[in-house]
Amino acid sequence: MKHKEIEVAEGICSECQRPTRFKIEDFGIGSYEYWGARGVHHDYQWTSECCDAPPVDNTLNITIHEPDYDAILEARRERTS
Repeated sequence: MKHKEIEVAEGICSECQRPTRFKIEDFGIGSYEYWGARGVHHDYQWTSECCDAPPVDNTLNITIHEPDYDAILEARRERTS
């Protein structure tokens, strides 16, 4: 989802079994170097706001917001003028 932003994710918490909101957290190791090759490791996972637990399988309801590309381009044009 390179050009999309997740606004809301709701589902059932696997720890307390209650409906709650979820956020994406990065559990990756971060920057690394292996035999001279550098990179950044990411491990994105959904966690609940209540218990920091994963959701129960197939319970997430995700709302995705598409950015207004016309407004972004117009703002860029105004900055360069």
